[in-house]
Amino acid sequence: MSSQNETDSDSSPGNGVDTDGDGNVIDDPGDEDDGDGTEVIPIPAVDLELEKSVDNPTQIMGDNVTFTIVATNQGPGAATGVTVTDHLPSGYTFVSSTTSQGTYNTGTGLWTIGTLTAGQSASLSLTATVNSSGDYLNLAEVSSQNETDKGMKMTVMAQR
Repeated sequence: MSSQNETDSDSSPGNGVDTDGDGNVIDDPGDEDDGDGTEVIPIPAVDLELEKSVDNPTQIMGDNVTFTIVATNQGPGAATGVTVTDHLPSGYTFVSSTTSQGTYNTGTGLWTIGTLTAGQSASLSLTATVNSSGDYLNLAEVSSQNETDKGMKMTVMAQR
């Protein structure tokens, strides 16, 4: 309370709520009932996006195809512990992978990116041979991050 017209027997208007002068206004000794404070601790938030493309969606069986996944952190905070799953389905045989950041595990399909600062992107290229039969729908998804993703996790797909 900063002012009053009536007398308040246990308060002095306008004397502040940080009675011990430590910069913290929560439960100070001798604080009065006309003032108090609380602190908000914001939770870091990120907005991770995935974009996936394929170099040629109409490949001939036996030819190689390259899928490219780009993970971008739209912010506002840094994203840590970022992983993306892209396990090649049965219609493809793994040939090679290239990452701009992190590592790709061919057995699990897990791309471990690590940290993406706000506005930063990382990419993964997967080259595979198109098999004569199998599932050709290739999906990628953000698997984890340590911060709250303020956007929705999206599954992106590329079809041959």
